[in-house]
Amino acid sequence: MRLLSTLKLHLSSLRSSSPLSPHYYTTCSRPMLRLLCRWKDADILEWQHVCSILSAVCSRMSGKLVSLQKETQNFCPQEAQLIDLQCQEQLSALEKEYVHQEEIKNQEIQKLQEENNWLQHRLAEKLQQIRHQNDIIDEIKKELFQSVQQAEISEGRRLCYEHKIKQLEEQLQRNISQQTASFIDKERSYPVYAEIDELKNSLATLQQEKDVYVKTYHLEIAKLREKLQCYQEGNQNSTETCSIEKLTEVQTDLAQKKKTVALLQDIVEDQYCQLRDLHKQMGIDMPLNTKLDHLKGLLGKEIECELDLLFTESKIST
Repeated sequence: MRLLSTLKLHLSSLRSSSPLSPHYYTTCSRPMLRLLCRWKDADILEWQHVCSILSAVCSRMSGKLVSLQKETQNFCPQEAQLIDLQCQEQLSALEKEYVHQEEIKNQEIQKLQEENNWLQHRLAEKLQQIRHQNDIIDEIKKELFQSVQQAEISEGRRLCYEHKIKQLEEQLQRNISQQTASFIDKERSYPVYAEIDELKNSLATLQQEKDVYVKTYHLEIAKLREKLQCYQEGNQNSTETCSIEKLTEVQTDLAQKKKTVALLQDIVEDQYCQLRDLHKQMGIDMPLNTKLDHLKGLLGKEIECELDLLFTESKIST
């Protein structure tokens, strides 16, 4: 138990002695920041556990010292004084070491808490940036929708005016062909021409408005595409880091599986040799389903199935 605690303490000190730079945290994704927070919380718990173990050891040693003092009362006074001085020196050394360990523990806990607070603050800033980007995208979509509606309305007006102009021109041609010499036809034709000119002018203005709306529409679409591209590149970077982490985890799992396969094959060979010797001693032939190749084949099939599952999980996660 003491060896395990000292190993944990050494590993955690190595991990905490080389803190990550703030520039590294800015490049981390949201799940990576959560993972780092969990690591820091685990380090705090490990330090607390190690300090509790040290306090328990000190309490046990103080109890042993008390018992030794009681035993040494039967000795001569000089030897008792020497032993007492040695025990006091050891006790003072242990107390100093305990105080030093407590100071180190408090410093490490404070450092880990500061890093944890910084990571949480950074995660909140990331979430706020993502929400702000989503709000901007929603506003741009609304503006584009309104501009498209206005362009459709102007296009519908233009078509209506063109249809009216065609009808008036056809009516004018019919009136001119039927009544060419009368003044009444001329008086009727004048307001028709005036109405046609007005309609043409309004058609020209609508065409200009349509061109302006189309230009603004294309500009807004280009801006939206640029913003969406930037947003997708940011998401792609975060997904790439997550996929790299998952691939490394899959590779480590595969290495462990291969090691277990090798160990299991060695165990199968040993058991097979013992079983073969027993069958030879008894003069009995071994059945086909207990052959070494057959057993290794079954083991290999199970491991291949597990490897396929790991590959499918890694593909799905990526």
